[in-house]
Amino acid sequence: MPPLFGYDPAARADPESNIAIGVLEYELEAVLWSLDYPQVKLGTPDSWKLARLAFAIGRGGSRTLASLAMANGGLTDGDVYHDLVSYVLATGGVPLGSQSASKVQQRVVDIDRQWAIGQAVSSSLSGPPMYIPDPPAGPYTIPAAAAPYFVKPIPVTILLIGGGLLLAYLLYQRRA
Repeated sequence: MPPLFGYDPAARADPESNIAIGVLEYELEAVLWSLDYPQVKLGTPDSWKLARLAFAIGRGGSRTLASLAMANGGLTDGDVYHDLVSYVLATGGVPLGSQSASKVQQRVVDIDRQWAIGQAVSSSLSGPPMYIPDPPAGPYTIPAAAAPYFVKPIPVTILLIGGGLLLAYLLYQRRA
């Protein structure tokens, strides 16, 4: 989807640009889930697991599972991913494109394991989609419908200043 962000498809040939495009796609997918399904709260583990699922079984396949799960009992506010897990465990999965029902089931269930691995590395995997630095391919654009949901990261200098002020306050309070 490089053209979606204003890039020529050849930008995928550059490793850094390819990673940046993948990150943008992942973040966009989280926004699209929250726009398509009001039960999905952007920035939560649920939205990020569903974004990952869209990569694992395809955007269309993941939406098909959501529709089937919704018709089979509804979608839980803030826990749509686990509704899809429950659905595929109860039904044995459904074939999607060239993927067998058992392969779809495995890929859906595996997202929780992948999430746990990510959490072991960094506990800050949740939060809203963020603008990333421009890759070597140049500046990018976010699709207009999704752009309002992206945030700019807080500069490190502001975090350091804020941390210093907090430390000074705590030391002052300790002396008082």
